[in-house]
Amino acid sequence: MNVSFRSFILLYCINKVNGERSIYGIYHILTGKKSSQAMTDGEFYQLSFLFSVMKKLSREDLIISIDELVSKGLIKMLEEHIYIATPKGNSLLKEEAFTQQCFVNGRKYHDTGVQFWQKLTLLIQVLSNLLRDNKEYITIQQDQHILNWTKHFLLNNTKKKQELSLKIYKECEKCLSEISELEATIFVMKLSSEQRIGWTNKQIATFLSLDETKVEFLFLNVIHYLLSRVEKAPQSFPALYEIFISINKRSPFLTESSEKTYQLLKSGKTIEEVATIRKLKKSTIEDHIVEIVQHDSQFSINPFVSKEKQAIIQTTQQSLKTLRLKQIKDVIKSDVTYFEIRLVLARSGVNK
Repeated sequence: MNVSFRSFILLYCINKVNGERSIYGIYHILTGKKSSQAMTDGEFYQLSFLFSVMKKLSREDLIISIDELVSKGLIKMLEEHIYIATPKGNSLLKEEAFTQQCFVNGRKYHDTGVQFWQKLTLLIQVLSNLLRDNKEYITIQQDQHILNWTKHFLLNNTKKKQELSLKIYKECEKCLSEISELEATIFVMKLSSEQRIGWTNKQIATFLSLDETKVEFLFLNVIHYLLSRVEKAPQSFPALYEIFISINKRSPFLTESSEKTYQLLKSGKTIEEVATIRKLKKSTIEDHIVEIVQHDSQFSINPFVSKEKQAIIQTTQQSLKTLRLKQIKDVIKSDVTYFEIRLVLARSGVNK
């Protein structure tokens, strides 16, 4: 790969949206902006797995990567802030095919993954020190919630510390044996024990001669793989599953604001009534409904858009092969609204 890993991810995203969204729409997905638009775009363009994977990406670094891709002939500008991949860019994407061994699921695990790692790594550090009767050390996690949980977990666990440590070790070892040696190495290097403090991504990148962003991504890949394995087979990973279920997953698919709107709609309130109750614009409530439809296949859109209009919108979208709302609306040339188009597209996304 002749570009930075960050630039490669942007190239992948640019190719997926194919000129239908600006680089800032992509930016909002990668940095995990909790807006209906970012989440819906992520689903439509099959980029939801990358949601929040570059939380610290600055706009300045975004432009640096865009400039790199342009200078190397991998993308070209259609209009301001809108780009498409060139044949050369497409060739690079085919060569790398990074999604083949990609377990990252940012949309589902971005918050869960952070808490899971914080609890797991602190638990391992504390157990390591307890086994060696060392009480003089600085915990690697300072979040009081994480510290309290770890203390409570250890006090209420009936297993002996040695037995619990071995169980966590065996469960982690099983998962790590199923991924690449490089990813397993990165995971282990970030762990802290009685004898050492876990390395930062930058330290690991320097030691392994890797791109720091790639190290961060590979580590995320491991964490999300662990979560998916533990969630699917809790009986095989009882210790890790106990950590997993302790994490607050109150609203795994909806933003907090959309969740409130959802509850009001389920109680029979209209869009206008919800807007009044919540003191929000009607357009904001419509954004929430689009997000709800995207993630709840049982939520009916019939009260908001007639079946006749649904059929027209679906046929037009399939014919044009675009997700650009204005383009679809211009072709239909009727009283169809942007909200109605977005609802139909959102429902199509759910049924893919």
